[in-house]
Amino acid sequence: MSANQISLVAKAQWLPGGNQWYSTCRVTLTNYGDTDVVNPTISFRVPNGVTASSYSGEVSQDGNTVTALLPSYQNTIAAGTVQELTVGFNLRGGDSTPPAWLPDTFTANGASIDPSQDKEAPTTPLNLRVGSASAASLALDWDAAGDNTAVAGYEVAYSAGDSAFTVRTVRPSVVLYQLTPATEYTVRVRAFDYSDNFSDQSEAVTGTTTAAPADHGDWDVPRAAVVNYLDDPIPQIAAYAKESGVDGFLVGSVTRGFGGTKKPCWVTGSGDGGDASQDATVSDFGKADFTAFTEAGGTVVLSFGGFGEPLEIIETDVPSLTASYQGVLDNYQVSHLDFSFDGALLYDNDAQTRHVAAIGRLLQDNPTLKLSYTLPADGDPTGLLGLTGESVRLLQRLAAAGIQPALINGALMGFGPGAPAGVFEASKNALNGMFTQLQAVWPDWDSAKVWRRIGACPMFGRNFNDKVFTLENMRQLAAFATERSIGCLSGWTANRDADPGAMAQGTGVDQQPFDFTKIIATYQK
Repeated sequence: MSANQISLVAKAQWLPGGNQWYSTCRVTLTNYGDTDVVNPTISFRVPNGVTASSYSGEVSQDGNTVTALLPSYQNTIAAGTVQELTVGFNLRGGDSTPPAWLPDTFTANGASIDPSQDKEAPTTPLNLRVGSASAASLALDWDAAGDNTAVAGYEVAYSAGDSAFTVRTVRPSVVLYQLTPATEYTVRVRAFDYSDNFSDQSEAVTGTTTAAPADHGDWDVPRAAVVNYLDDPIPQIAAYAKESGVDGFLVGSVTRGFGGTKKPCWVTGSGDGGDASQDATVSDFGKADFTAFTEAGGTVVLSFGGFGEPLEIIETDVPSLTASYQGVLDNYQVSHLDFSFDGALLYDNDAQTRHVAAIGRLLQDNPTLKLSYTLPADGDPTGLLGLTGESVRLLQRLAAAGIQPALINGALMGFGPGAPAGVFEASKNALNGMFTQLQAVWPDWDSAKVWRRIGACPMFGRNFNDKVFTLENMRQLAAFATERSIGCLSGWTANRDADPGAMAQGTGVDQQPFDFTKIIATYQK
Protein backbone atom coordinates (compact mmCIF):
# COMPACT_ATOMS: atom_id res chain seq x y z
CA MET A 1 0.00 0.00 0.00
CA SER A 2 1.48 3.39 -0.93
CA ALA A 3 2.03 6.12 1.63
CA ASN A 4 -0.99 8.11 0.46
CA GLN A 5 -3.42 5.33 -0.40
CA ILE A 6 -5.28 6.11 2.83
CA SER A 7 -6.03 9.81 3.03
CA LEU A 8 -8.45 10.50 5.90
CA VAL A 9 -8.24 9.04 9.40
CA ALA A 10 -10.68 9.61 12.30
CA LYS A 11 -9.98 9.39 16.03
CA ALA A 12 -12.55 10.03 18.78
CA GLN A 13 -12.19 11.14 22.39
CA TRP A 14 -14.51 12.42 25.10
CA LEU A 15 -14.01 16.01 26.18
CA PRO A 16 -13.69 16.79 29.92
CA GLY A 17 -16.81 17.49 31.94
CA GLY A 18 -19.05 14.64 30.81
CA ASN A 19 -20.87 12.08 32.92
CA GLN A 20 -22.88 8.89 32.41
CA TRP A 21 -25.90 10.92 31.23
CA TYR A 22 -24.41 13.45 28.84
CA SER A 23 -20.99 14.00 27.26
CA THR A 24 -19.36 15.64 24.27
CA CYS A 25 -17.18 13.78 21.81
CA ARG A 26 -14.46 15.36 19.68
CA VAL A 27 -13.62 13.58 16.43
CA THR A 28 -10.27 14.54 14.91
CA LEU A 29 -10.14 14.10 11.14
CA THR A 30 -6.59 14.11 9.75
CA ASN A 31 -6.04 14.33 6.00
CA TYR A 32 -2.77 12.52 5.32
CA GLY A 33 -3.27 12.69 1.58
CA ASP A 34 -2.06 14.93 -1.22
CA THR A 35 -5.47 16.36 -2.13
CA ASP A 36 -8.21 18.19 -0.25
CA VAL A 37 -11.24 16.29 1.02
CA VAL A 38 -14.29 18.43 0.29
CA ASN A 39 -17.60 18.19 2.15
CA PRO A 40 -17.32 14.53 3.24
CA THR A 41 -20.26 12.68 4.76
CA ILE A 42 -18.98 11.27 8.04
CA SER A 43 -20.72 8.23 9.58
CA PHE A 44 -20.00 6.23 12.74
CA ARG A 45 -21.66 3.73 15.08
CA VAL A 46 -22.72 4.29 18.69
CA PRO A 47 -23.84 1.76 21.32
CA ASN A 48 -27.53 1.04 21.98
CA GLY A 49 -29.24 3.82 23.88
CA VAL A 50 -26.76 6.54 22.90
CA THR A 51 -28.25 9.39 20.84
CA ALA A 52 -26.61 12.36 19.17
CA SER A 53 -28.13 15.53 20.61
CA SER A 54 -26.23 18.47 19.13
CA TYR A 55 -23.59 19.35 16.55
CA SER A 56 -22.24 22.49 14.89
CA GLY A 57 -23.05 21.07 11.44
CA GLU A 58 -25.85 18.72 10.38
CA VAL A 59 -26.35 15.44 12.23
CA SER A 60 -28.86 12.63 11.87
CA GLN A 61 -29.21 9.20 13.44
CA ASP A 62 -30.69 5.94 12.23
CA GLY A 63 -30.51 3.31 14.96
CA ASN A 64 -26.88 2.88 15.91
CA THR A 65 -25.54 4.86 12.94
CA VAL A 66 -24.91 8.61 13.19
CA THR A 67 -24.26 10.69 10.05
CA ALA A 68 -22.68 14.15 10.22
CA LEU A 69 -21.83 16.84 7.69
CA LEU A 70 -19.15 19.43 8.39
CA PRO A 71 -20.37 23.04 8.79
CA SER A 72 -20.55 24.91 5.48
CA TYR A 73 -17.91 27.44 6.59
CA GLN A 74 -15.30 24.70 7.22
CA ASN A 75 -16.33 21.78 5.06
CA THR A 76 -12.95 21.24 3.39
CA ILE A 77 -10.16 19.24 5.04
CA ALA A 78 -7.09 20.47 3.20
CA ALA A 79 -4.24 18.11 2.39
CA GLY A 80 -1.95 17.69 5.36
CA THR A 81 -4.31 19.40 7.82
CA VAL A 82 -6.62 18.49 10.67
CA GLN A 83 -10.33 19.25 11.04
CA GLU A 84 -12.41 18.59 14.13
CA LEU A 85 -16.10 17.93 14.59
CA THR A 86 -17.75 17.96 18.00
CA VAL A 87 -20.92 16.00 18.76
CA GLY A 88 -22.94 16.03 21.98
CA PHE A 89 -24.49 12.75 23.13
CA ASN A 90 -27.28 11.78 25.48
CA LEU A 91 -26.01 8.64 27.17
CA ARG A 92 -27.91 5.82 28.81
CA GLY A 93 -26.74 6.30 32.40
CA GLY A 94 -26.08 3.41 34.76
CA ASP A 95 -22.76 2.23 36.07
CA SER A 96 -20.79 2.41 32.85
CA THR A 97 -18.49 5.34 32.07
CA PRO A 98 -18.47 7.42 28.85
CA PRO A 99 -15.14 6.05 27.52
CA ALA A 100 -16.81 2.67 27.11
CA TRP A 101 -19.35 4.26 24.76
CA LEU A 102 -17.04 6.08 22.35
CA PRO A 103 -18.24 6.09 18.72
CA ASP A 104 -16.41 3.72 16.39
CA THR A 105 -16.48 2.29 12.86
CA PHE A 106 -15.94 5.64 11.12
CA THR A 107 -16.48 6.12 7.40
CA ALA A 108 -16.23 9.04 4.99
CA ASN A 109 -18.47 8.80 1.93
CA GLY A 110 -18.88 5.12 2.75
CA ALA A 111 -15.14 4.26 2.93
CA SER A 112 -13.54 3.28 6.22
CA ILE A 113 -11.44 5.97 7.90
CA ASP A 114 -10.64 4.04 11.07
CA PRO A 115 -6.91 3.86 11.87
CA SER A 116 -5.31 0.49 11.29
CA GLN A 117 -4.50 -1.58 14.38
CA ASP A 118 -1.05 -2.87 13.48
CA LYS A 119 1.89 -2.64 15.90
CA GLU A 120 4.71 -2.56 13.36
CA ALA A 121 6.58 0.71 13.03
CA PRO A 122 7.69 2.18 9.68
CA THR A 123 11.30 1.96 8.60
CA THR A 124 13.67 4.77 9.49
CA PRO A 125 13.91 7.55 6.89
CA LEU A 126 17.31 7.60 5.17
CA ASN A 127 19.48 10.12 3.37
CA LEU A 128 18.17 13.25 5.08
CA ARG A 129 19.65 16.22 3.24
CA VAL A 130 19.45 20.02 3.21
CA GLY A 131 18.52 21.77 -0.03
CA SER A 132 18.04 25.51 -0.44
CA ALA A 133 18.38 27.95 2.42
CA SER A 134 17.29 31.54 3.02
CA ALA A 135 17.67 33.82 6.03
CA ALA A 136 14.52 32.40 7.62
CA SER A 137 14.02 28.98 6.03
CA LEU A 138 15.64 25.62 5.25
CA ALA A 139 14.38 23.12 2.66
CA LEU A 140 14.97 19.43 3.42
CA ASP A 141 14.11 16.12 1.81
CA TRP A 142 14.83 12.45 2.46
CA ASP A 143 14.16 8.98 1.08
CA ALA A 144 10.62 7.83 1.82
CA ALA A 145 10.13 5.32 4.62
CA GLY A 146 8.23 2.04 4.23
CA ASP A 147 5.56 0.37 6.35
CA ASN A 148 3.55 -2.87 6.44
CA THR A 149 0.31 -0.88 5.96
CA ALA A 150 1.02 2.76 5.06
CA VAL A 151 3.24 5.63 6.15
CA ALA A 152 1.01 8.40 7.44
CA GLY A 153 3.67 11.08 7.60
CA TYR A 154 6.90 12.32 9.09
CA GLU A 155 7.78 14.22 12.24
CA VAL A 156 10.71 16.60 11.78
CA ALA A 157 12.60 17.75 14.87
CA TYR A 158 14.94 20.72 14.57
CA SER A 159 16.92 22.71 17.10
CA ALA A 160 19.39 25.53 17.51
CA GLY A 161 21.01 26.06 20.89
CA ASP A 162 18.39 25.63 23.60
CA SER A 163 15.45 26.09 21.20
CA ALA A 164 13.77 22.93 19.87
CA PHE A 165 10.75 22.52 17.61
CA THR A 166 8.82 19.82 15.73
CA VAL A 167 6.69 19.94 12.61
CA ARG A 168 4.78 17.24 10.69
CA THR A 169 4.48 16.65 6.97
CA VAL A 170 2.82 13.98 4.82
CA ARG A 171 5.59 14.03 2.19
CA PRO A 172 9.29 13.13 2.42
CA SER A 173 10.24 16.80 2.28
CA VAL A 174 9.63 19.95 4.25
CA VAL A 175 10.50 23.64 4.35
CA LEU A 176 11.22 24.92 7.86
CA TYR A 177 10.09 28.52 8.27
CA GLN A 178 10.51 31.41 10.71
CA LEU A 179 14.12 30.53 11.43
CA THR A 180 16.83 32.87 12.69
CA PRO A 181 19.26 34.25 10.08
CA ALA A 182 22.86 32.99 10.04
CA THR A 183 22.07 30.15 12.47
CA GLU A 184 23.00 26.46 12.38
CA TYR A 185 20.11 24.03 12.92
CA THR A 186 20.29 20.33 13.72
CA VAL A 187 17.54 18.27 12.09
CA ARG A 188 16.25 14.70 12.51
CA VAL A 189 13.18 13.02 11.06
CA ARG A 190 11.12 9.94 11.93
CA ALA A 191 8.17 8.30 10.17
CA PHE A 192 4.83 7.29 11.66
CA ASP A 193 1.89 5.22 10.49
CA TYR A 194 -1.87 5.52 11.01
CA SER A 195 -1.68 3.63 14.29
CA ASP A 196 0.87 6.09 15.71
CA ASN A 197 3.76 3.66 15.47
CA PHE A 198 6.96 5.71 15.12
CA SER A 199 10.21 4.71 13.47
CA ASP A 200 13.61 5.43 14.95
CA GLN A 201 14.94 8.89 14.25
CA SER A 202 17.14 9.39 11.23
CA GLU A 203 20.75 10.41 11.52
CA ALA A 204 21.09 14.11 12.30
CA VAL A 205 22.09 16.64 9.68
CA THR A 206 22.90 20.32 10.09
CA GLY A 207 21.85 23.23 7.94
CA THR A 208 22.67 26.92 8.27
CA THR A 209 20.38 29.76 7.33
CA THR A 210 21.89 32.55 5.28
CA ALA A 211 22.68 36.00 6.59
CA ALA A 212 19.83 38.48 6.64
CA PRO A 213 19.22 40.18 3.28
CA ALA A 214 21.04 43.46 2.84
CA ASP A 215 19.06 46.65 3.29
CA HIS A 216 18.20 47.66 -0.27
CA GLY A 217 17.94 51.32 0.69
CA ASP A 218 15.27 53.97 0.95
CA TRP A 219 12.29 54.19 -1.36
CA ASP A 220 13.15 56.21 -4.46
CA VAL A 221 9.69 56.80 -5.96
CA PRO A 222 8.53 59.73 -3.80
CA ARG A 223 5.50 60.62 -5.97
CA ALA A 224 3.38 57.56 -6.78
CA ALA A 225 -0.41 57.48 -7.06
CA VAL A 226 -2.24 54.14 -7.03
CA VAL A 227 -3.86 53.02 -10.30
CA ASN A 228 -6.46 50.29 -10.63
CA TYR A 229 -5.13 48.88 -13.87
CA LEU A 230 -8.05 46.47 -14.17
CA ASP A 231 -10.63 49.23 -14.48
CA ASP A 232 -12.89 49.42 -17.54
CA PRO A 233 -11.66 50.93 -19.76
CA ILE A 234 -8.06 50.06 -18.91
CA PRO A 235 -6.33 53.29 -17.82
CA GLN A 236 -3.15 54.39 -19.59
CA ILE A 237 -0.56 55.53 -17.07
CA ALA A 238 1.55 57.22 -19.75
CA ALA A 239 -1.43 59.50 -20.46
CA TYR A 240 -2.14 59.92 -16.73
CA ALA A 241 1.46 61.09 -16.24
CA LYS A 242 1.20 63.72 -18.98
CA GLU A 243 -2.03 65.06 -17.46
CA SER A 244 -0.87 65.08 -13.84
CA GLY A 245 2.92 65.42 -13.86
CA VAL A 246 3.32 62.40 -11.53
CA ASP A 247 6.37 60.26 -12.31
CA GLY A 248 5.42 57.13 -10.37
CA PHE A 249 2.41 54.81 -10.23
CA LEU A 250 1.60 51.82 -8.03
CA VAL A 251 -0.10 49.71 -10.68
CA GLY A 252 -2.43 47.04 -9.35
CA SER A 253 -3.29 44.49 -8.91
CA VAL A 254 -1.60 41.19 -9.66
CA THR A 255 -3.48 38.48 -7.77
CA ARG A 256 -4.27 34.77 -7.83
CA GLY A 257 -6.20 33.74 -10.92
CA PHE A 258 -9.63 32.19 -11.30
CA GLY A 259 -10.35 28.53 -10.70
CA GLY A 260 -7.53 27.84 -8.27
CA THR A 261 -4.84 28.98 -10.72
CA LYS A 262 -1.54 29.04 -8.82
CA LYS A 263 -0.09 31.81 -10.95
CA PRO A 264 0.17 35.58 -10.43
CA CYS A 265 -2.44 36.98 -12.78
CA TRP A 266 -4.03 40.09 -14.17
CA VAL A 267 -7.67 39.17 -13.64
CA THR A 268 -9.25 41.15 -16.47
CA GLY A 269 -12.63 39.47 -16.81
CA SER A 270 -15.45 37.80 -14.94
CA GLY A 271 -13.96 34.34 -14.97
CA ASP A 272 -16.77 33.00 -17.17
CA GLY A 273 -14.39 32.13 -19.97
CA GLY A 274 -12.06 33.71 -22.47
CA ASP A 275 -8.84 35.39 -21.39
CA ALA A 276 -10.02 36.39 -17.90
CA SER A 277 -6.84 35.47 -16.00
CA GLN A 278 -3.64 36.50 -17.74
CA ASP A 279 -0.48 34.96 -16.29
CA ALA A 280 1.71 37.92 -15.33
CA THR A 281 4.89 35.86 -15.73
CA VAL A 282 4.37 35.65 -19.51
CA SER A 283 1.60 38.14 -20.46
CA ASP A 284 2.19 41.29 -22.51
CA PHE A 285 -0.73 42.96 -20.74
CA GLY A 286 0.13 46.65 -20.14
CA LYS A 287 3.68 46.40 -21.47
CA ALA A 288 3.34 48.98 -24.24
CA ASP A 289 1.84 51.52 -21.82
CA PHE A 290 4.47 50.81 -19.17
CA THR A 291 7.26 51.23 -21.71
CA ALA A 292 5.91 54.58 -22.88
CA PHE A 293 5.72 55.76 -19.26
CA THR A 294 9.21 54.60 -18.29
CA GLU A 295 10.78 56.02 -21.46
CA ALA A 296 9.38 59.39 -20.37
CA GLY A 297 11.18 59.05 -17.03
CA GLY A 298 8.50 57.35 -14.95
CA THR A 299 8.74 54.39 -12.59
CA VAL A 300 6.26 51.50 -12.59
CA VAL A 301 5.64 49.83 -9.24
CA LEU A 302 3.78 46.55 -9.74
CA SER A 303 1.33 46.01 -6.89
CA PHE A 304 0.20 42.57 -5.67
CA GLY A 305 -2.97 41.92 -3.68
CA GLY A 306 -4.99 45.11 -3.38
CA PHE A 307 -7.93 44.59 -5.70
CA GLY A 308 -7.93 40.79 -5.31
CA GLU A 309 -6.69 37.86 -3.24
CA PRO A 310 -2.91 37.45 -2.85
CA LEU A 311 -1.21 34.45 -4.43
CA GLU A 312 0.08 33.27 -1.02
CA ILE A 313 -3.46 32.26 -0.04
CA ILE A 314 -3.53 29.42 -2.57
CA GLU A 315 0.14 28.75 -3.44
CA THR A 316 1.55 26.73 -0.53
CA ASP A 317 4.89 25.82 -2.12
CA VAL A 318 7.48 28.48 -1.30
CA PRO A 319 9.87 27.71 -4.19
CA SER A 320 6.93 27.97 -6.63
CA LEU A 321 5.79 31.21 -5.00
CA THR A 322 9.31 32.64 -5.25
CA ALA A 323 9.59 31.56 -8.88
CA SER A 324 6.28 33.27 -9.67
CA TYR A 325 7.45 36.59 -8.26
CA GLN A 326 10.76 36.23 -10.07
CA GLY A 327 8.87 35.48 -13.26
CA VAL A 328 6.89 38.73 -12.96
CA LEU A 329 10.08 40.72 -12.31
CA ASP A 330 11.75 39.18 -15.34
CA ASN A 331 8.73 39.53 -17.60
CA TYR A 332 8.05 43.20 -16.84
CA GLN A 333 11.65 44.23 -16.13
CA VAL A 334 10.68 46.22 -13.04
CA SER A 335 12.70 46.83 -9.88
CA HIS A 336 9.89 47.96 -7.54
CA LEU A 337 7.13 45.80 -6.06
CA ASP A 338 4.28 46.76 -3.74
CA PHE A 339 2.24 44.36 -1.63
CA SER A 340 -1.16 45.81 -0.80
CA PHE A 341 -2.56 43.63 1.99
CA ASP A 342 -5.78 44.52 3.79
CA GLY A 343 -7.76 41.29 3.97
CA ALA A 344 -7.26 37.55 4.20
CA LEU A 345 -3.46 37.47 4.26
CA LEU A 346 -3.27 39.62 7.39
CA TYR A 347 -5.23 36.91 9.25
CA ASP A 348 -3.51 33.89 7.68
CA ASN A 349 -0.33 33.02 9.58
CA ASP A 350 0.67 30.26 7.17
CA ALA A 351 0.29 32.54 4.14
CA GLN A 352 2.38 35.21 5.87
CA THR A 353 5.08 32.67 6.65
CA ARG A 354 5.20 31.62 3.00
CA HIS A 355 5.32 35.25 1.92
CA VAL A 356 8.24 36.11 4.20
CA ALA A 357 10.23 33.06 3.07
CA ALA A 358 9.67 33.88 -0.61
CA ILE A 359 10.52 37.56 -0.21
CA GLY A 360 13.73 36.77 1.65
CA ARG A 361 14.89 34.63 -1.27
CA LEU A 362 13.74 37.22 -3.80
CA LEU A 363 15.77 39.98 -2.12
CA GLN A 364 18.88 37.82 -2.12
CA ASP A 365 18.50 37.11 -5.82
CA ASN A 366 17.65 40.70 -6.84
CA PRO A 367 20.07 43.18 -5.22
CA THR A 368 18.38 46.27 -6.71
CA LEU A 369 14.81 45.26 -5.78
CA LYS A 370 12.86 47.69 -3.60
CA LEU A 371 9.73 46.62 -1.70
CA SER A 372 6.72 48.56 -0.51
CA TYR A 373 3.91 47.34 1.76
CA THR A 374 0.61 49.22 1.55
CA LEU A 375 -1.26 48.47 4.78
CA PRO A 376 -4.40 49.86 6.47
CA ALA A 377 -3.83 52.63 9.01
CA ASP A 378 -6.16 54.62 11.26
CA GLY A 379 -5.97 57.87 13.20
CA ASP A 380 -8.58 57.21 15.89
CA PRO A 381 -7.10 58.11 19.32
CA THR A 382 -9.96 56.24 21.02
CA GLY A 383 -9.15 53.03 19.13
CA LEU A 384 -6.27 52.66 16.71
CA LEU A 385 -3.39 55.00 16.00
CA GLY A 386 -1.33 53.72 13.11
CA LEU A 387 -1.28 50.30 11.50
CA THR A 388 -3.62 47.51 12.53
CA GLY A 389 -2.31 44.86 14.90
CA GLU A 390 -2.42 42.29 12.09
CA SER A 391 -0.27 44.56 9.88
CA VAL A 392 2.27 45.06 12.67
CA ARG A 393 2.56 41.29 13.13
CA LEU A 394 3.36 40.93 9.42
CA LEU A 395 6.08 43.56 9.73
CA GLN A 396 7.47 41.79 12.80
CA ARG A 397 7.74 38.58 10.76
CA LEU A 398 9.62 40.47 8.06
CA ALA A 399 11.94 42.05 10.62
CA ALA A 400 12.63 38.67 12.27
CA ALA A 401 13.82 37.42 8.86
CA GLY A 402 16.11 40.45 8.52
CA ILE A 403 13.95 42.06 5.82
CA GLN A 404 13.85 45.87 5.73
CA PRO A 405 11.18 47.14 3.31
CA ALA A 406 12.01 50.35 1.52
CA LEU A 407 8.50 51.68 2.22
CA ILE A 408 5.56 51.04 4.52
CA ASN A 409 2.70 52.89 2.86
CA GLY A 410 -0.19 53.76 5.17
CA ALA A 411 -3.61 53.43 3.50
CA LEU A 412 -5.35 56.43 5.10
CA MET A 413 -9.06 55.85 4.56
CA GLY A 414 -12.25 54.90 6.35
CA PHE A 415 -11.14 56.26 9.74
CA GLY A 416 -12.73 55.02 12.95
CA PRO A 417 -15.59 56.82 14.75
CA GLY A 418 -13.26 58.43 17.29
CA ALA A 419 -10.99 59.99 14.66
CA PRO A 420 -10.96 63.80 14.32
CA ALA A 421 -13.61 65.23 12.02
CA GLY A 422 -10.85 66.81 9.96
CA VAL A 423 -9.50 64.05 7.72
CA PHE A 424 -6.04 65.61 7.53
CA GLU A 425 -5.78 65.55 11.35
CA ALA A 426 -6.83 61.89 11.30
CA SER A 427 -4.22 61.19 8.62
CA LYS A 428 -1.52 62.94 10.63
CA ASN A 429 -2.50 60.91 13.70
CA ALA A 430 -2.18 57.71 11.68
CA LEU A 431 1.25 58.62 10.30
CA ASN A 432 2.56 59.59 13.74
CA GLY A 433 1.22 56.28 15.05
CA MET A 434 3.00 54.42 12.25
CA PHE A 435 6.24 56.21 13.16
CA THR A 436 6.05 54.88 16.73
CA GLN A 437 5.22 51.37 15.55
CA LEU A 438 8.05 51.19 13.00
CA GLN A 439 10.55 52.43 15.58
CA ALA A 440 9.58 49.45 17.72
CA VAL A 441 9.74 46.92 14.85
CA TRP A 442 13.10 48.17 13.54
CA PRO A 443 14.82 49.70 16.60
CA ASP A 444 18.09 50.21 14.66
CA TRP A 445 16.42 52.75 12.37
CA ASP A 446 16.95 56.35 13.48
CA SER A 447 14.07 58.83 13.38
CA ALA A 448 14.95 60.24 9.98
CA LYS A 449 15.17 56.76 8.46
CA VAL A 450 11.78 55.78 9.90
CA TRP A 451 10.16 58.78 8.21
CA ARG A 452 11.99 57.99 4.95
CA ARG A 453 10.39 54.52 5.05
CA ILE A 454 6.83 55.83 5.61
CA GLY A 455 4.34 56.51 2.81
CA ALA A 456 1.00 58.35 2.97
CA CYS A 457 -1.82 57.06 0.76
CA PRO A 458 -5.16 58.84 1.38
CA MET A 459 -8.38 58.03 -0.42
CA PHE A 460 -9.17 60.97 -2.70
CA GLY A 461 -12.52 62.61 -2.00
CA ARG A 462 -15.37 60.77 -0.34
CA ASN A 463 -14.24 57.81 1.77
CA PHE A 464 -16.08 54.56 2.48
CA ASN A 465 -17.61 55.98 5.69
CA ASP A 466 -18.61 59.25 3.97
CA LYS A 467 -15.78 61.30 5.48
CA VAL A 468 -14.29 63.51 2.77
CA PHE A 469 -10.60 64.00 2.04
CA THR A 470 -10.56 67.38 0.32
CA LEU A 471 -8.09 69.10 -1.96
CA GLU A 472 -7.13 71.31 0.97
CA ASN A 473 -6.45 68.15 2.99
CA MET A 474 -4.20 66.96 0.16
CA ARG A 475 -2.24 70.23 0.28
CA GLN A 476 -1.95 69.93 4.07
CA LEU A 477 -0.72 66.35 3.75
CA ALA A 478 1.86 67.40 1.14
CA ALA A 479 3.15 70.07 3.53
CA PHE A 480 3.37 67.51 6.36
CA ALA A 481 5.18 65.09 4.04
CA THR A 482 7.71 67.81 3.18
CA GLU A 483 8.20 68.69 6.84
CA ARG A 484 8.93 65.07 7.78
CA SER A 485 10.66 64.08 4.49
CA ILE A 486 8.50 60.98 4.21
CA GLY A 487 9.37 58.33 1.65
CA CYS A 488 6.34 58.64 -0.60
CA LEU A 489 3.27 60.79 -1.09
CA SER A 490 0.60 58.68 -2.75
CA GLY A 491 -3.18 58.50 -3.14
CA TRP A 492 -6.05 56.15 -3.96
CA THR A 493 -6.79 56.17 -6.85
CA ALA A 494 -5.65 58.09 -9.92
CA ASN A 495 -8.65 56.54 -11.71
CA ARG A 496 -11.05 58.40 -9.37
CA ASP A 497 -9.04 61.60 -9.80
CA ALA A 498 -9.10 61.28 -13.59
CA ASP A 499 -12.90 61.08 -13.69
CA PRO A 500 -14.04 62.77 -10.44
CA GLY A 501 -17.68 62.96 -11.48
CA ALA A 502 -18.12 59.26 -12.21
CA MET A 503 -21.25 57.95 -10.52
CA ALA A 504 -19.72 54.96 -8.75
CA GLN A 505 -15.95 55.51 -8.85
CA GLY A 506 -15.47 59.29 -8.78
CA THR A 507 -14.18 61.36 -5.85
CA GLY A 508 -17.54 63.03 -5.23
CA VAL A 509 -15.95 66.47 -4.67
CA ASP A 510 -15.87 69.66 -6.73
CA GLN A 511 -12.61 69.40 -8.68
CA GLN A 512 -11.03 69.22 -12.09
CA PRO A 513 -9.49 65.98 -13.41
CA PHE A 514 -6.18 65.11 -11.72
CA ASP A 515 -6.34 67.92 -9.15
CA PHE A 516 -5.30 65.54 -6.34
CA THR A 517 -2.56 63.87 -8.36
CA LYS A 518 -1.16 67.25 -9.45
CA ILE A 519 -0.57 68.08 -5.78
CA ILE A 520 1.33 64.81 -5.39
CA ALA A 521 3.45 65.83 -8.39
CA THR A 522 4.71 68.91 -6.48
CA TYR A 523 6.14 66.86 -3.59
CA GLN A 524 9.89 67.02 -3.07
CA LYS A 525 11.29 65.18 -0.08
